[in-house]
Amino acid sequence: MTDRDGAVSLMNPGAEAMTGLAFKEALGRPIDEVVMLQDDSTGERLSLGMGAKALTAGPEQPIVLLKRSGGRARVAVSQARITMEGEAIGHVTVVTDITERERLNDEIWEQQHYRSIEILAGGIAHDFGNFLLSLSGNLELLKDSVQDRKGLERIDNVQKASHNAMGLTRQLMAFSKVGSPSPEGTDIRETLAEVARFNLAGSEIVLETDIDPGLSEVHMDRTHLSQVVGNIIINAKQAMGGKGTIRVRARNVSVMDRDRLRDGDYVRIEIEDDGPGMPEDVLRDVFEPYFTKRKEGAGLGMAITKYCVSKHGGMIEADSELKRGTVFTLHIPAACCQMPPGRRERAISL
Repeated sequence: MTDRDGAVSLMNPGAEAMTGLAFKEALGRPIDEVVMLQDDSTGERLSLGMGAKALTAGPEQPIVLLKRSGGRARVAVSQARITMEGEAIGHVTVVTDITERERLNDEIWEQQHYRSIEILAGGIAHDFGNFLLSLSGNLELLKDSVQDRKGLERIDNVQKASHNAMGLTRQLMAFSKVGSPSPEGTDIRETLAEVARFNLAGSEIVLETDIDPGLSEVHMDRTHLSQVVGNIIINAKQAMGGKGTIRVRARNVSVMDRDRLRDGDYVRIEIEDDGPGMPEDVLRDVFEPYFTKRKEGAGLGMAITKYCVSKHGGMIEADSELKRGTVFTLHIPAACCQMPPGRRERAISL
């Protein structure tokens, strides 16, 4: 609550927690010094003072609270005048932290998006796989009855095409069978380097690793981790033309006030290459299903990677610069600590 001059006269414990100021520190200070709001789309500071128009910002408006800790919170704001005998004597301001609601909405939308693709991919893969098995069997029988070299070459070409199609089918099946988090922790220190070395075998790419010997276990089994890391390494190898350096780093980190991640302990994995990098339009769509710039690609590898990481409670991001390279950063929940439940929305009253 503020007085007629826009100075703080009352605040609840929620306001103290969100602003980082005790009531005795905020008392008498201009509200804009206590509750620092910003339009997230323009970067413009917003005023709650008495001289400004009463501000009301719902969940659809990009308003953020700038915290003294350096963090940011997405908020909804409502403000009403207090009048006495027709004269305005102050304001009541309610700021509601909707960060968790926004994160959950994004998570639900993403899960529904991938779930629909998962169902479609599984159905197509099942039927297409049966068709290819039948085709492959009949081609083998046909080879036994063909004697001329040209005819056998044509059958071999069809078999190669069938083999490639079966590879696509396996990718579709992988998309439809991404598992849930492992109930027990998995030590991934050796797995990271092993998967990278295996996928770089036969190339001239140099592998550099920097993995914390005290790395926490994670709730992701080795199969899924191998799939995730392998997809990133294979993409990097193809983009680099088989030459250059790939660096794999892994550290324990604690996350606070991070968009799209719950507060808690994570293992952060960075996979960096010094390849040609990606232009902005490619970087924007790199995790989209069926998006690819390679003629022989299906566009499912990175989509499966993101879906797998998300389903295990983590997050993957990509950053790239042309002629400098690309780095993929993964945050996977650590198994050493119980993840805290999602923060409930908090409303502060001033």
